[in-house]
Amino acid sequence: MPLLERAGWDGRPFVTLAFGTRGPTKRWFPERETWPELARILMDQGFAAVWLGGPDEKPLGAELAALAPGSIDLTGQTSIPEACAIQYHAYGTVAVDTGLAHTSAGTGRPTVTLINHSVEHLISPQGPFALTVRGPAMGISGEEKEGDPYGGGAHRIPPERMANCLHALAAEAGGARVGPHRP
Repeated sequence: MPLLERAGWDGRPFVTLAFGTRGPTKRWFPERETWPELARILMDQGFAAVWLGGPDEKPLGAELAALAPGSIDLTGQTSIPEACAIQYHAYGTVAVDTGLAHTSAGTGRPTVTLINHSVEHLISPQGPFALTVRGPAMGISGEEKEGDPYGGGAHRIPPERMANCLHALAAEAGGARVGPHRP
């Protein structure tokens, strides 16, 4: 993985983070809190955090990487085939509803996709270890919806939940059973 090595990767397992999308209702707000916190959680667990995104996402990628010191920013530096190769070698990917969620799921690696307003059964990435997570916007009063600066429930999903979902998928992908074990 020469591109990763040139960016400072030390060879440890890594998770790719696909944060960018052109659709503002697909984002995980507040981005400058949620994504760096997820990266810090994963790095504290011994993983490298690798930011992936397109050229138009470079400024936000650089900002998020700066908020998570030690993470690796490859935003705008990969072609789609290079991003797919990196995702294929990753422990897994956490993404919003974006093309990189689909490429990750297509590689067969654990992929957790955070969705907000998208129609889940039409857009969910498909793969053997793909999971979509929707924010708990159901049951929110009209007044709360009007006062919601982020336009939906995705921001209500804590970074810890995304990390836990990824670990559960990774355990399943590795053949482990998740949950209580009975003799």
